[in-house]
Amino acid sequence: MRGTIESVSVIDAIIGLAALFGGLMVVVGVAALLLYWRDAAARAAGKTPEQIQAASLAVVELHSTLHRSIPGVLIILMGTFLALERLQERDPESVGIGVLLVIIGFALILLLARKNWQKYLELKRLS
Repeated sequence: MRGTIESVSVIDAIIGLAALFGGLMVVVGVAALLLYWRDAAARAAGKTPEQIQAASLAVVELHSTLHRSIPGVLIILMGTFLALERLQERDPESVGIGVLLVIIGFALILLLARKNWQKYLELKRLS
């Protein structure tokens, strides 16, 4: 019965697990090497461990800020395309809805990402 679960031998399962574990060890090793190189370069530039940590946290905070701004960006895009489509159809009354959506999108970005952006700027200043 080829191709069924029963046909997989114990040896094949162990080899698969060993390959998975080996791949995981390679990924962890590469990550550790990259962190070591980053720290060595920062020390060579005269940075303290706190500054190195602040720089790493700043990148994470920027990532979080960008994720929080996605809904606002999508609303801005939707409003822009709606306004452009209504302009092409010569319907000036409906263009205002698209412009309103653009404004709401900007407000949403400010509301959702402001604290993270301020924290990012503070961490960037420390690093």
